[in-house]
Amino acid sequence: AKLADGTDVVIKVQRPGISNRLEADLNMLYLAALVFEKFAPGGSRAGLTGIVQEFHRTIVEETDFYQEARHLEDFEAFLSKANEKGVMVPKVYHHASTGRVLTMERLYGVSLTDLGAIKKISKKPRETLTLALNTWFQSLMFCGFFHADVHAGNLMVLNDGRVAFIDFGIV
Repeated sequence: AKLADGTDVVIKVQRPGISNRLEADLNMLYLAALVFEKFAPGGSRAGLTGIVQEFHRTIVEETDFYQEARHLEDFEAFLSKANEKGVMVPKVYHHASTGRVLTMERLYGVSLTDLGAIKKISKKPRETLTLALNTWFQSLMFCGFFHADVHAGNLMVLNDGRVAFIDFGIV
């Protein structure tokens, strides 16, 4: 999409009513776990209700785009403090975002798993891949949270050679 001033952006939009559907589904899942723990032999040792409760907490957090925007900005602050100029996250456009719509800077690049394309962008593809991995590991220790959905769709090598972490819904 484009902002009114012509800036290219990516817009993440939440499906209408998704929070209610998730709540209903997760309550049903909790009930099933509770029945399993009560009636299945050894079920009480499984701890399924605790797992469902934690899953519920994280899924509800994932639907809060204000929180995702904070995660993006906190990760940016972590990168800045570490003086890491080879890694970035997309800028959030708060004036065009809400709790259910997240508007971010449009990034141009390739998937971190497309080695052929990375070789065209970076003179040192191994170092680029290592940088992404090292940044993720450093975030485990120094960021206060970590990107918990690291896969090819959420990591990019930009056309300028920098690594980009995107989609901070699950941290």
